Amino acid sequence: MSRRIVPFVVVLGFWSIQLGCAARPAFAPTRPPDPAVVKQNAEAFWAAARKGPQDQHVRQLLQSGDFTALEKELDGFQRDYEAGKSNEYVLFQATHPFVHADLQPTIERWIAMHPHAWQALAARGISRAAAGYRARGTKATSETLPAQLDAMRQLFALAVPDLRAALSERPRFLPAYARLIDIAQMLGDEQGAKAALEDAVRQDPNTFQVRDTYMTGLEPRWGGSWAAMDAFARQAQTHASANPQLVLLLGNSPAARASDRELQKDYRGAIELYSQALQFGPRPSLLVARANVYVKLSQYHEVLSDLDEALRYDPNEADWLISHAWCLRQIGQPDAAMRDYARAVEIAPDNSRIVLAYGRALYLSRRFGDEAALYERFLANHPRDDQVLEQLGTLYLAPLRKLPEARDVLARLVIVAPGRASAWRAYGTVLRELGDPRARPVFARYLQLVDPKDPIESTLSRGIRQWLGPDAPPAAMPH
Repeated sequence: MSRRIVPFVVVLGFWSIQLGCAARPAFAPTRPPDPAVVKQNAEAFWAAARKGPQDQHVRQLLQSGDFTALEKELDGFQRDYEAGKSNEYVLFQATHPFVHADLQPTIERWIAMHPHAWQALAARGISRAAAGYRARGTKATSETLPAQLDAMRQLFALAVPDLRAALSERPRFLPAYARLIDIAQMLGDEQGAKAALEDAVRQDPNTFQVRDTYMTGLEPRWGGSWAAMDAFARQAQTHASANPQLVLLLGNSPAARASDRELQKDYRGAIELYSQALQFGPRPSLLVARANVYVKLSQYHEVLSDLDEALRYDPNEADWLISHAWCLRQIGQPDAAMRDYARAVEIAPDNSRIVLAYGRALYLSRRFGDEAALYERFLANHPRDDQVLEQLGTLYLAPLRKLPEARDVLARLVIVAPGRASAWRAYGTVLRELGDPRARPVFARYLQLVDPKDPIESTLSRGIRQWLGPDAPPAAMPH
């Protein structure tokens, strides 16, 4: 049983690609708990979780190079969990930033300076596991190159010793077990996944997070069965008095079925199953999943209701705020939407996707100067982000008409993204408007890169070819 995945923001930044499943038997859930008890447990859990570290705080410590301070904080979180002063979610929350690709070099520098620190070893193991997912890509195995699979296996092989080394120092560091389970299931190693689960349960018989990770591999699409999922979830209920979060596992099977229904475009069926899953507890990620289905039905007030509840429990999820803002725009509340966008960027200032979403909203509101300032702040810390460079360069070019600034930004862009035709087109355009003779060779390079299958660039390239005249290079060959 091996798993195939795509990026996702909730648990380590990844989620499985949805595949076709066999015919589904009727679902007969265990009786949901009393709604008042469910609400009380959820409120208590998320109140504790909100006291945990936020991504940006951990990121700032890491980027500042104050590794000793970061190690002290991570060790404190671990000790508080072991002493029963915090829940396991805090441990997972603290390590979430380590999956981001832009932090890999800093993590390598950390471990070079502190090679025996269990926190650094854990961070590198998590980082390498995430890099393995990225190297593999998101397509089905039949559509994935052997070189990509080899790269994934090599990175996983590097991640496992780091994770085990961290566990040798801190045997109750649960995120390491979850990542070992992920890796084993991705490689089709059922016994390895089961062994990692058993090791984790020996350390904490009441763990929800590690069990939840393991349950993904029990889905039929990965070779498991609905019966196996239900049996696993029910068996975990023997510990639910100690950890009420375990009740949520009973919702995993209907939630997985809901995902299947959504893929089959049975949106009403998906909503019904997500609603069944949510009877076991108001899990924010499932509220967001149901909200995404409501979007497909254009039921925007239902979308907002689910997102409002998810954000009430976990108010620092920037992606959810972006979705909330988009929905507010759909129902004609642009001012409220802009507040959400601004808050999302405040939470995740280093996430280019969040920054670009806010920038797009500013553009639609014709706040071009604010959009440019947003991009400039981001690029001060991420000078090689090609997407933001291109947006800022074209914004300077038009509508702001700051041609020297556009030239400088786009000159940087073609260095960072030398194979991108649109970058060379924009750079050539600003050089031509400035009367710079370099426009001709830049446009010539652009024409060499144009994909004839791209209708937009093919149309734009004809005008540039006419401007170049007889000296224009021949049309690009199909790729």
